[in-house]
Amino acid sequence: MQNRDFTKTRAVIALVATLALGVGLVACSSDSSSQGSGGDRKIERVVALDWRYEEILKALDVDPVGIVEIGKSEAPTTLKGQLGQATSVGQAKQPNLEVIQSLEPDLILASPTRQADIMPQLEEIAQTESYPDETYSDVLDSMDEIAAKLGKEEKAKDVRQRIEAKIAQTKDAVKPGSRAVVAGWSSEMLYTWV
Repeated sequence: MQNRDFTKTRAVIALVATLALGVGLVACSSDSSSQGSGGDRKIERVVALDWRYEEILKALDVDPVGIVEIGKSEAPTTLKGQLGQATSVGQAKQPNLEVIQSLEPDLILASPTRQADIMPQLEEIAQTESYPDETYSDVLDSMDEIAAKLGKEEKAKDVRQRIEAKIAQTKDAVKPGSRAVVAGWSSEMLYTWV
């Protein structure tokens, strides 16, 4: 029973960390011109084909030039009104390759699952990266890798420190033996974590 409670506590902490990245630590906007770590190539124009990438980019003070829609929503609620002049490239499950190409991106951030079938076409348009997102650690690690490409390592370090502080604060607030239920939903599914 104690191991089960520990697992539940870890699940709650993981969810809080993911939500903190998307809700509490999203930056308003800034200059997206940055020197990436990939040599002399400057990455300025980024297309985000997953909402987590939109949230990561905003947390790093980078405005994406292209974003996806999920269902009837053009952007995550946490970023409403913060994506500036970003162009919709269509639905996350089936983005419009012609629109993506017209944006002349330097970097495309793709979902490893949703865009798996069109990865070769995306790679023909621009450098394309895809990162796992099964745990909050995956999301933080992908943020660090994206930051390195954009020359935003210091900003990523600051964001990570704030998230880790929130995790520690939440962990301290969870009393041994207590139970929590967290729910999230989309137009297609209801998610619950106990």
